[in-house]
Amino acid sequence: MPIEVFFHSFVPVGFGMAFIAVTLLRSVISASQIGKSPFVIDRRDPVLGFVGGVFVLVVLIQLAYFGAIAMAPGLETMMGRVPRGNESGWRFASVVIMTSSLVWLSIAQFCMGRSWRVGICQAEILELRTNGPFAVSRNPTFVGMLGLSGGLALWSPAIVPFVALTATYLALEIQVRVEEVYLERTIGEPYMRYRMRTPRWL
Repeated sequence: MPIEVFFHSFVPVGFGMAFIAVTLLRSVISASQIGKSPFVIDRRDPVLGFVGGVFVLVVLIQLAYFGAIAMAPGLETMMGRVPRGNESGWRFASVVIMTSSLVWLSIAQFCMGRSWRVGICQAEILELRTNGPFAVSRNPTFVGMLGLSGGLALWSPAIVPFVALTATYLALEIQVRVEEVYLERTIGEPYMRYRMRTPRWL
């Protein structure tokens, strides 16, 4: 395999695997802190089950896509890759976006402390986090996920990454609204004050 083809596929796959590794590490630490799994996605809830399914599908499709173009580089063009000049400049910009997004979402995940969860458990009342990245965004982890997905689309401007970016954004829009209802119900006035002064995204 030519080094250029390997590099073109390895970089986005590497960032994707790094995101999965950070999330799994944070979840293992959280499990040891709270004595149970932080994965609390309620599959019986059609909305949250759908959102969780979209996230899993997006990750799998992205990994499969970049793995496929490593084996068959021409597939990227067949998938509608947008032609552009100064490819090295675009790739540099993409790496900067993906790196900063990965660092940002990693910090956000660890700033959650004992409140880190994947999904929503309606019976739990979690501590509201307003420090670090949460001082400038109510959903810094999701902002990082969008940045990472956007960086992948910039790296390979074809149909699959752009569809994945769109699906990620729409799923997150649903997720944050469900979380806002949950936080308002369980935390009440402190959350409402926090929501008034801190933007949903940035």
